[in-house]
Parts: sequence; C-alpha cells; structure tokens
Amino acid sequence: MIVGIGIDIVAVDRVDRLLERYGGRFLRRCFDEEEIQRRSDAEHLAGLLAGKEAGYKALHADRGSGIGWHEIVVTRDGNSRRPKLKLRGRADAWARRLDVHRSHLSISHQGGLAVAVVILEA
Repeated sequence: MIVGIGIDIVAVDRVDRLLERYGGRFLRRCFDEEEIQRRSDAEHLAGLLAGKEAGYKALHADRGSGIGWHEIVVTRDGNSRRPKLKLRGRADAWARRLDVHRSHLSISHQGGLAVAVVILEA
C-alpha cells in the first residue's frame, strides 16, 4: 500500500549560484560525505536536492518534524546503481511510524531542471 508520494523540482542554475557563493559550506550543510564524494557538479546536486525534498514530502513531515538534510540521503543501489533513499535519525523514525517498508526514487534532468519523485510503501 502506498503511504506517501513526494515530488520536487530544482533549477540547476540556482544550485550553481549556491556553489559559487557558499562552496563547501553549502555542500556540508545539505549533503553527507557519500553524496559529495560521488559528484559535486550543479546538475547532479540539483537532482540530489530534489530527491531529498521529494522524500521529505512523501513522509508527510512538517517543518516542525526536525528532519535535517543529513537524515534523508540519496544513495545508489549496489547492484542496479539506481538512486535510492537512505533514511536516518528522525526521518527513519518518521518512516517507521508510517510503517514504510520500501521506497522508490526516480530522478531526471532536462532543460536546466532536476526533478525527483518518491513513493513510499507500507
């Protein structure tokens, strides 16, 4: 049964401006080491941000939930290399309350935009 769906879109040029202005500070604030070490170009990071935000929305979490950027991580499935969510801390606890047993993440880039969709299943 689907318990959550989230979608988000991020402009690549916005991420590029954040990288230019804040550099490593921006990276450390929004991404964990695993995410940064894979690639740190604006297009890739925009996809990661969209994935994180879509995950947040799929959890039906409000701003008071306290879920931080490092608690929703976009990683890769070991075999297929498909993107997937790794939930930690408060995000993981929130997912357990929803009885989430499986998540699906799709990320796409086109025309200077990155879009991500997350579906959570119980």
